[in-house]
Amino acid sequence: MSILVRHLRFLVVFSLFAALAAPAFAQQTDMDPLAVRLAGKLKTGPTRVIVAGFLDSRDLRSPLGVQLASEFADALHRASPGLEFVSREEFNRVRREGLWTEDDAREFSVLRSLALELDARLLITGWYERRKESLQLTVQAFDFRKDRRVAEVSVTLPLTEERARLDEQPFGLRRCEKDPTPPKLSTEVPTAVFQPGKDGVGVPECVRCPGPTFTLEARAAKYVGRVVLKIIVTPEGRTANIRVEKGAKYGLTEAAVDAVKRWRFKPALLNGKPVPVETMIEVTFRLR
Repeated sequence: MSILVRHLRFLVVFSLFAALAAPAFAQQTDMDPLAVRLAGKLKTGPTRVIVAGFLDSRDLRSPLGVQLASEFADALHRASPGLEFVSREEFNRVRREGLWTEDDAREFSVLRSLALELDARLLITGWYERRKESLQLTVQAFDFRKDRRVAEVSVTLPLTEERARLDEQPFGLRRCEKDPTPPKLSTEVPTAVFQPGKDGVGVPECVRCPGPTFTLEARAAKYVGRVVLKIIVTPEGRTANIRVEKGAKYGLTEAAVDAVKRWRFKPALLNGKPVPVETMIEVTFRLR
């Protein structure tokens, strides 16, 4: 299981490809000393990297967070030219092939699966806190192979007019591709729910069921446990009405519920038509 480091639950991956093509003699910025410090702690050699948009002190996305992450990525590329950054185009192609939505890709467990497909070893993320005339920025590097955080650095940056303006802007709404009204999904409890494997009703099959993250607190306590959930699998193959039958400590119940919310199934069939069924799910947490 993986460690859930602060601010890794909801992430925004963005394009760095064009920016990282800058020449090595590009002008130094106030991000460069921070990038040099982080690069000195990585010691991974040539490797692929996913960079996530930085979050504010409320764990929210912002235009400033995206800008700070882009500036840091440029600086990190200058400090460690051997790093190869995953482009947005490649990331989205693999995401779509795996039938993950953009919202799914903001979850750390999904990012971990995508990183394996992309042969990416490192995830760079960070968060900032705005002060009166400065920004306190912290950046972390998570190593997927070692399954742990491998570096963390912090710096105080000046709060320039541009940074203040970006921090005050709301994060832009997602552009609608075609129909601005999304399709309505059966996430509410259906009026008639069947039992799988009985009276001619089939059994739902898991199509995409990423595992939950192992919280830092549970790992520190070397805790082993299980969470039992009762769920409804809708005719669309999604989960609804998740109820906890047996919980676990150290945030593992929440981690299990968050993971199961993203699960996708091939729905159960009755007379060839998909129907909602109620079933039990057991999620087991073990340290490797």
